Amino acid sequence: MTVEELRAERSALGGSLNRHITYLEAGGKIYPVCQDADSTTAAFLAKLKQYRTDVEGWLATLPGS
Repeated sequence: MTVEELRAERSALGGSLNRHITYLEAGGKIYPVCQDADSTTAAFLAKLKQYRTDVEGWLATLPGS
């Protein structure tokens, strides 16, 4: 995979990831079986945000950034 392909794939993923983050920040919830929706949603949202930050950081270190 080339750097350009990686960037294009991240761009496509980024739109979906940002939509999910926006949904959860607006009060949307996930409802896993036998788990509290509020705490599970908060933990999942934190992980999504960290993933986005990590990927953006990785991309910044690639050649041509």
